[in-house]
Amino acid sequence: MPDRKRRHVIADLTGGRNGFDPSWKIAANECIDAVNVDWYGTPFARKRGGAANQSGLSGQTTTGKYSSLFRHVPGTDPTAAEMWAVDDAGTPIINRLAAGTAWSAPTLKDNPSGNGWDFSAASINGMLAIAYKSGQSRLHMWDGSTVRRAGLATPTAAPTAANNGTSANIAFDAGSTLDFAGTTTFSHTCAAGATLLIVCIRATAAVTAVTYNGVAMTQLITTVLTDNYYMFYQFSPSSGAHTVSITTASNVGAAAASWTGASTSAFPDVSQSVTGATPTIGGVITTVSNNDWVAFFVADRSGVAPTVGTNTTARATPSAGTSMALFDSNLNVSPPQSFTQSVTISGASAIGFQAAFAPGSVAYSAVKRYYRVRWTRQTGGITIGRSEPS
Repeated sequence: MPDRKRRHVIADLTGGRNGFDPSWKIAANECIDAVNVDWYGTPFARKRGGAANQSGLSGQTTTGKYSSLFRHVPGTDPTAAEMWAVDDAGTPIINRLAAGTAWSAPTLKDNPSGNGWDFSAASINGMLAIAYKSGQSRLHMWDGSTVRRAGLATPTAAPTAANNGTSANIAFDAGSTLDFAGTTTFSHTCAAGATLLIVCIRATAAVTAVTYNGVAMTQLITTVLTDNYYMFYQFSPSSGAHTVSITTASNVGAAAASWTGASTSAFPDVSQSVTGATPTIGGVITTVSNNDWVAFFVADRSGVAPTVGTNTTARATPSAGTSMALFDSNLNVSPPQSFTQSVTISGASAIGFQAAFAPGSVAYSAVKRYYRVRWTRQTGGITIGRSEPS
């Protein structure tokens, strides 16, 4: 404001520099520009402090003009302050002056590729965060030994994995049949990797043993409908074409099927015998495991082969005169539930065996990647993070 002699007196510039607003809009305690002054201990301005000549320094590896200077305090003691300098060489060179008069060149993870005057730095939690252009789009941190990368690199591609859950996928492998007659052997071919073989039998006399490739099979269920009916099974059957041999003193017929991906530690999860009469035979079985499959063997004495109904796919059907067939659900039953199957029949009476079986487990191989991350406090709303060196 003017004094008594109408001179304009500027006595207060504590509002500081305002180079943004137009001159007519700045406050009375602001100025458009301030050069080589500060406001320490005065409401107006004072000449800022300068720098003392640093003589006797050595070890500089810089080749150009100093374009950026930083002060770094690695702890809480200001007497341990370090001076950092960056020159304007084509590839800017960084030097560090700490605890003495000898400069040194810090080890850099990534060399600068921008301008020496475009560096920014700040001491944070004992480290020096340095922002500069390089071949990596990353902040860098001096940790006392190396200028390392901070943060995490952008992944080149998202990881992928098969959607197999925690179990294998059951799949039908092959089927084979033996028409009802005096022959007691037939051939069945299992693919490499087959995990379960089921053989269902009709015989006019008792069956005392069943083998596949000479290896004994295990009897699961048996019942009588004038003739004798059986279900046998074997884990991990031999691959290739091999003989199913049935020990009995009677005529015999059979239906066999194999699957891959089935459990080799337990069969069945649950099983049951059912009966029915024309036109259908059905059963409701409560499965136990996620992604169970259900095998369904049906037989009558009608002289007509059973045919598919609800939730059944034919896998092995001998001649019509054998009057039997082996089916499965052909789908994953999940979650465990009451599962209904039916088959169309022609006989006045029929029998059926249902057996639910679980998928096997899958061996997974994985590589774990660990990141060592150090988070610092926020400064100016920006969080500085540091991961493992990459």
